[in-house]
Amino acid sequence: MSKNLMMSVTTAKRKEQETVTENLHSKTFLSWMNSQFSHKNFPLLDPSKDLFSQLSDGVFLCRLMEALYGKKVVGKVKENATTEIQKLENVSLAIDFLKSQKVNVTVSSKDIVDGNRKLTLGLVWRLVLDHNLLDPSQASEDLSIVQRNKQAKANLLAFCQKQVSPYGVKVEDLTNSWYDGRAFCALVHSIDSSLLDWNKVQQGNDAQNLKTAFDAAEKLGIHKMLDVEDMIQSDLDAKPDEKCIMTYLSEFPPIFFERLQKKNEQSDQEELKRRELLLSQKSKEEEDKQRTEIERHRNEQRNRIEQEMMRQREETIRREQERLDKEAQDRYDQERLAAEEAERREAEEAMRTAAALQESADAFQRQMRESALHQQLEEMRRNAQKLREEEAELNANQQRLMEQKNSVMNQSVSLPNVLPSNDALLAQMLTLQEEYARLQRENAQLRAELGNDTAKFLKLFVKVTEARGLKPTSALGRCDPYVKLKLDQQEYKTHKQKNTLNPVWGQEFELFVSASRSEMEISVWDDKFTGDAHMGRALLKLSELAIGASETRWFTLQPFRIGEKVSGEVLLTFMLQPSN
Repeated sequence: MSKNLMMSVTTAKRKEQETVTENLHSKTFLSWMNSQFSHKNFPLLDPSKDLFSQLSDGVFLCRLMEALYGKKVVGKVKENATTEIQKLENVSLAIDFLKSQKVNVTVSSKDIVDGNRKLTLGLVWRLVLDHNLLDPSQASEDLSIVQRNKQAKANLLAFCQKQVSPYGVKVEDLTNSWYDGRAFCALVHSIDSSLLDWNKVQQGNDAQNLKTAFDAAEKLGIHKMLDVEDMIQSDLDAKPDEKCIMTYLSEFPPIFFERLQKKNEQSDQEELKRRELLLSQKSKEEEDKQRTEIERHRNEQRNRIEQEMMRQREETIRREQERLDKEAQDRYDQERLAAEEAERREAEEAMRTAAALQESADAFQRQMRESALHQQLEEMRRNAQKLREEEAELNANQQRLMEQKNSVMNQSVSLPNVLPSNDALLAQMLTLQEEYARLQRENAQLRAELGNDTAKFLKLFVKVTEARGLKPTSALGRCDPYVKLKLDQQEYKTHKQKNTLNPVWGQEFELFVSASRSEMEISVWDDKFTGDAHMGRALLKLSELAIGASETRWFTLQPFRIGEKVSGEVLLTFMLQPSN
């Protein structure tokens, strides 16, 4: 319910703003139409009455066609139209006349008669553009509304910028640059410097500047289409917009060029009179020469005016071409970036696949190494057990020989014929003693080797838990960190965590430790498409670890090279145990 209420409020505000804008347009367009009527001495619209109701009978529209185009509409205009049919017929006469002048009209007669505000204002705006702001070559019916508006805006802005540039007034658009009134004063002064004192135009005195400009423009024959009170409104939405200001400014170019033409004609006439006076005093040959010079002068003046107008048109075309080129370049850049992003994603996918295959290969190799080591240990255990059994058997044999020797010695007095057997038994006993000594030496050697191998094959169990406070390796702050463990020739990596400076892994690893108890390197890396970047490292001295004791520790990361800036810590849990 709250959401619906907010939507209703937003819709109401938008409609309210549209109404304010339409009211400003209707007031400005009414003044513009009265300006056209006054040139032909036609009856004027009543400013106190609604514009749309006054245009609905079609009479004023037909008069506007005649005022703008200098031609009467084809057909009889019913001056006192009261019925809807009569009004529709009058409006149709005006619309048909516009179509005969190659003006593409999208509004219907019924829209005007019904007082459709938006479509009626659109029709008047089209007439403003075609009458004052577009050259005949630009007022083509093939142009879209957007193209027509852009062309008219470019023409008018170029004219105004050229006129006011000597006054140090910066005109960048057809809205904000005009609200302080200085640009209006400069424009009027550029056409007729006698109408106002430019030195009295002050920045910051907006209301007085606007009043001065509008009063002076009336002396040029331009009606007041804008109100000072509207122009100085603090609410930007309540001020006359671009269409209102363009409508008022559209009256200045025709007056400027008309005065320029009159000035040139007057100058030509004065020159002609002066030369005619000289010609009357000279011979016929001199008279012909002077006439030729006058004609040449006129042609030069005409050529200069045409060249200036051509230059303005070329400038407008150049700006439009630059805009089109920029749009084309922007589209190309977007497509190139999209292609590069697709290639980067494919490369990342390939690298992930390769990493997965490498991890599988590493796991397989670890299993093979562990299997081989277990087999060696089992074989050594069997050999030790065999030695123990042989030692026990040797001891038993030695015991039997000692018993036999004692028995023989006891019976030697009464049995002299046994002595040869005793000698044989003694020789056998000596042989067994020698074999026993040899087996003891081998047993000691095997025990020593077995003891060394037990130390050699200690296992280090490591759990990489998490990291915190890592320093980003790029200006964008985006990192995909992972941890690498390296001990002797063994190397293991965690999976990467995307777009984080406080990653959590929780992965466990198993490494074999040599008797030398060397150091294990713990390094943190940022996975990058162009090559992994190091984020810091730490060392774990295995000689400091007690066998069978588990420990959890935060390791502060250190730089790989001197001068390198790193930060952050990594949390590990580890325990050293015998491999068996």
